[in-house]
Amino acid sequence: NVVHIAACVIDLLGKKKYLLHTTMPRNRTPAKKRRGKRGNPAGKGRPTPGRPNVNIDDVLVAAHHEMSSLNLEQAAKLYTSAASLLRMGQSPTLGIRQRHLLHVLEKLAEIKVGSGDQEGAMKHLTEALTVLEAEYSAGTNKDLFYFETKSTFVMYLGQLCSEEKALEAYQAGIQSLEMCIKLVEQQSADDDDMEEDTAAAAAAVMSTDDDDNENANTTNDKAPTNKQRLMEFKQQLSGAYCTAAELYLTDLCFADQAEQHCESLLQRALEIKDDTTNQPFLDALQTMASLRLSQQGKQHEAVGYMLQAFQGMQKGCDALASLVGLTTSKQKSDDDEEALELKEVEAASNLPEFEFRCQSAKLLLECAGLEETSTKDQDLCIQAAISILGSLLAQNDEVIEIWYLTGCAFCATTTASRGSKIDDSARYYLTRAMEMLMDTQKSVKEQQQYADDDEEDELEEQLEELACQIEDVQAKLDELGPGGDDDDEDEDGADEADEEANASAMEE
Repeated sequence: NVVHIAACVIDLLGKKKYLLHTTMPRNRTPAKKRRGKRGNPAGKGRPTPGRPNVNIDDVLVAAHHEMSSLNLEQAAKLYTSAASLLRMGQSPTLGIRQRHLLHVLEKLAEIKVGSGDQEGAMKHLTEALTVLEAEYSAGTNKDLFYFETKSTFVMYLGQLCSEEKALEAYQAGIQSLEMCIKLVEQQSADDDDMEEDTAAAAAAVMSTDDDDNENANTTNDKAPTNKQRLMEFKQQLSGAYCTAAELYLTDLCFADQAEQHCESLLQRALEIKDDTTNQPFLDALQTMASLRLSQQGKQHEAVGYMLQAFQGMQKGCDALASLVGLTTSKQKSDDDEEALELKEVEAASNLPEFEFRCQSAKLLLECAGLEETSTKDQDLCIQAAISILGSLLAQNDEVIEIWYLTGCAFCATTTASRGSKIDDSARYYLTRAMEMLMDTQKSVKEQQQYADDDEEDELEEQLEELACQIEDVQAKLDELGPGGDDDDEDEDGADEADEEANASAMEE
């Protein structure tokens, strides 16, 4: 029923002029307002005849349902209808209406980005910022909601811009996040004072009613504490500094004092510590490593930053990598009943995103290839890269680049620690990457037969890129040489590796 009502809204808005025309008395002048029995304008507060009374909450629920179902076209229509209704005043109070409109505009921006319409997304985000400022323009004190919401919108807007406009947006986001941290710290101090004043009374209440106390504890556990919020804002601020710094490595690399500005931003990011580890956040360490790799004479410093970053995610990466037989941890003993992935469930679930870890593996391999890197650090970097790549394969084994990078990691193993097993592993992952590239090439050629002119040019570019990748993989396989007496031996090894991975998964 909700979906049906919401769908009717779209049709209703399209017929708005017609409905107003047909419900207007034909023998009266529209400009003059008729008075009701109690002095109210005629029709004020009553639904227009023939026009259904639409509930904005129903529209939002229906839009969320379509969004969750990945029906983005229908979701966009419903959110657009909701935005129109909210602009016309369809909400109990002004504050609620504005909060609803902020949510709707953010969703519309997400849909626009997904469809490739960046200008449309920027338009919605700009309107959202205007609505937010208007809500707090009438002397209302700017609270945590204001600064948190503004930081979200301006950081999102910065990702859609470039160069100076992007930097300006990121700087606004940094300022808003700094205010969020300040407000939460102030609130935490106030709460601590209040807890000290009411400690005795709270203890008395807790001792008289255990059941109510359990319910209260359950409720408090669900809501984020000030400590958790503070941690979230610190991590976001560290990420904002890194995002702004990356501009000086890309769009603004030729700006005046770009290197100094980038260094300054990253030093600020490194000063923000994770309260649980008292170490900088991973994105700060990794971005600093990326900067060092681009600086002549300082490239060796990147090794330390990347190894420190890997320590922050080693447990989770090893837990997932053990599912596919790739891990830096020591092999478990026979009497160890729990698998590694079961012991480190929380660590595995808190790992950085797929793309971040993929970049981590690339930077570690780049560090391993530096002339200044010692043999010991080179092996550590390669082992760390293999563990990260193993976690990625466990998460998604259909990404060709991960198979290729894993093969490259085994190829990069130092001569002193290399053996036939290392070469076999390198050959296995590179061969799998080659098979996937060949399958992709075949699929693109089939699509090319039915493509129009525009699509054909795009597919031709893909084929050229695939040809270069195939050539690169083949060159590495040629360097390794043949892996055995015949092809069956390779297939048996691949099947055996698959069986080991399946056994680990079944054990979990």
